[in-house]
Amino acid sequence: MAKVVDLLEQLSYKCVRGNLDKEITKICYDSRKVTEGSLFICIEGSNFDGHTVAAEMVEKGAACLVVSKEVEIPKTADVTVIMVEDTRYAMAFISAAYFNH
Repeated sequence: MAKVVDLLEQLSYKCVRGNLDKEITKICYDSRKVTEGSLFICIEGSNFDGHTVAAEMVEKGAACLVVSKEVEIPKTADVTVIMVEDTRYAMAFISAAYFNH
């Protein structure tokens, strides 16, 4: 496990919601693999955009979302939302930090 703040140490980001002290149990970009405590990276692909399922990922237990555009999430949800310029670029640094470089 790692704290959100530790996973973002090499990135330029803006915390738009929540706090950076949350413990993360897993990192994923595949919406089918999100579990309680996950950090979900919203990747925009040619056939699917992870940003469109942000609210669903919060319902599945995601503790943190990494996004490159605004997402709609219920106001009562306890989730941290991190805005980055490019989620694919961010995924490389977050993954490296999670697995201790």
